[in-house]
Amino acid sequence: MTSIIPFISNGVFEPADINMMSDAYSKAIENIHGFGRPNRIVREIIAARIIKLTQGGERDPDRLCERALTACGFNSAPVAGIRIGADSVGDAVVVPLQIRL
Repeated sequence: MTSIIPFISNGVFEPADINMMSDAYSKAIENIHGFGRPNRIVREIIAARIIKLTQGGERDPDRLCERALTACGFNSAPVAGIRIGADSVGDAVVVPLQIRL
């Protein structure tokens, strides 16, 4: 499991919450691999969204994963203002025109 701890800079969480967020983060990163290897910015956006949702009270790792991916434009329906592709080395790239966290 990939830890979300490196992305937590402003918040205090119980160990169980950190494990739950790390689980959601790992699932999200695994799901993106179909588009290519996620770059640092994509990983940071997903982690930030998971942290923000957890601070708002969400505790279901599957919903956290789904909502974080949707916020980045990784869903079955196109999201206006977001382009998903790959860069020259195969990294997944999200080019947001506007992101709400």
